[in-house]
Formats: sequence, structure tokens, C-alpha cells
Amino acid sequence: MITDHISNATLYFGLGERIKTALQYLSETDFSKVESGEYALDGKNVYAMVVECTTKSLDESLLEAHKNYIDIHFMIEGEECIGYEWLNNQEISEPYHEKEDYWLFIGNPDMIRYTKGMFAIMYPQDLHMPKVISGKSMPIRKVVVKVKV
Repeated sequence: MITDHISNATLYFGLGERIKTALQYLSETDFSKVESGEYALDGKNVYAMVVECTTKSLDESLLEAHKNYIDIHFMIEGEECIGYEWLNNQEISEPYHEKEDYWLFIGNPDMIRYTKGMFAIMYPQDLHMPKVISGKSMPIRKVVVKVKV
């Protein structure tokens, strides 16, 4: 997993053209003018989901992973914690859902606090637990960009 502030996005352009496309979109878009929804940046190779939700407790959360996509989470408004743990024989909570490209795990992740302007790049081996409260439950607005491996 890579975590940083969007002001440093250019440091990661060398990770591949699809990741560069995603990070350019995140750094150049005025999300105050973008409604919630899904946006194709390069068909199904790179697409963004602008979401609004409320953070939840650690007890209500599970770790997730993907096989076919890298996730890039970007915080627009609010604050959340994202749990992180390396995929390494954790107990499976739900088997792999091929159509939606995810499966869920039980684990004890390290928590990283994300505030406005921060992003995280999660590869298939990176279990992650998004939308966890940071202090108290709150509404958040974020973007999740899916980058085909």
C-alpha cells in the first residue's frame, strides 16, 4: 500500500499509465462540481466512483481485497480511518465474488487516518478496511478509482 497527499501525486506516475491516469484525474478535478456516481476514465481499465457515506465502527467493518483491480481511495471531505493488513492466510469471511471482484476477511489491521487530500493505493495483496470512524462517526465524501491490474 502507498499512502500520501495528492500534492505529491506526480511522484507515483511511474507506477504505470493507468495509475498515472487515475492520479491525474484525482489531482486535476474539482470534486465540488462532480456528483456522486461512476465515471469512466479509460473504460473498465480505469474508472472512478464518487461516493458519499457515513463512517462506521471497527466492529461493523471487514477487510476486503481484490484480484483484478488496484484501488485508489481519495478523501474529498471528512475524515476516515482505513485499516491495512498484508494478505497472509487471514480467515475468509466471504468467499471471492468474481463479478464484483472482492472477497472479505477477518483480521486485526493497523489503522491509518485519512483527511482531505490524502490518498491510498491498494494493490491486490493489500487487505484494506475503508470507512472506519476516526474519533466519531461522520459523513464523508471520497473517490475510489479502480485500476485494472
